[in-house]
Amino acid sequence: MLKELLQSILGGGARTPNPSLLETGIKVLLDPNGPTGGLPGLVNIFKSKGLGKIVESWIGMGPNKKISSRQMKKGLGPEVLEQIAGAVGLSKGAASGQLAKYLPNIINKLTPKGEIPKETTLADKGLDLLKGLLQ
Repeated sequence: MLKELLQSILGGGARTPNPSLLETGIKVLLDPNGPTGGLPGLVNIFKSKGLGKIVESWIGMGPNKKISSRQMKKGLGPEVLEQIAGAVGLSKGAASGQLAKYLPNIINKLTPKGEIPKETTLADKGLDLLKGLLQ
């Protein structure tokens, strides 16, 4: 079941995302002690940059709105994106492209009831989900 859930997160296609990028992205973006302040902080950052409706769709019960690489760069900001991209040896453009493709589904699956869980372990849950598919 976990593998099926992860395949739905990642699209189940033949092209596998960079696992290091997704692992680092999850750690940086969903850690409540990280630069975004966890998922609630990430949502607020995206809202403050005019991308609230997009990120809220990933949490809500309806379909996920797509986000472009450019919008992902804007939402994350240069410092956070550089931290993620630099940690895995990718350009900021490549990192934002892959995050734009996979982050909406990851956040959607971590918020199955259409709301941000009160738990502070979302980063750990996201990593556990990711490990099952990429092993």
